[in-house]
Amino acid sequence: GLAILILFGMALDSRLFFEVALLIALFGFFSTVVISKYILRGDVID
Repeated sequence: GLAILILFGMALDSRLFFEVALLIALFGFFSTVVISKYILRGDVID
């Protein structure tokens, strides 16, 4: 999914697709961290 957005942005010479792909990747990373903290400790905020 992310690679397609980046390639599509390169084909259209648009930075918007790259920025959207970056935001999706960051959201995925942070949501993984939050879910793993919740599973291990039972709470998200320390």
